[in-house]
Amino acid sequence: MSEVKTIKIANEQTWVELKSLAAQSKKNMGDFLDDTIRAYKRENARRFWDNLLNVTDPISDEEAERMREIIRKNRVGGFREIPWH
Repeated sequence: MSEVKTIKIANEQTWVELKSLAAQSKKNMGDFLDDTIRAYKRENARRFWDNLLNVTDPISDEEAERMREIIRKNRVGGFREIPWH
């Protein structure tokens, strides 16, 4: 038999709703919590990448111009002539 765990500071209404959701999903409480945690992690990862990839202006116009200048200078001198120290 597995060990009984408790969720501290969970009021009775929250506990009843949690048990009800597990029953509606036709899962025991442990499997339901495992699935809930995996879904939460998956959603956070998706939200992280959405926030990262859907930025309207990732860099300012000034930053873009500075990057263009650096690239332009490196193309003129050649890659092997870049001072690495």
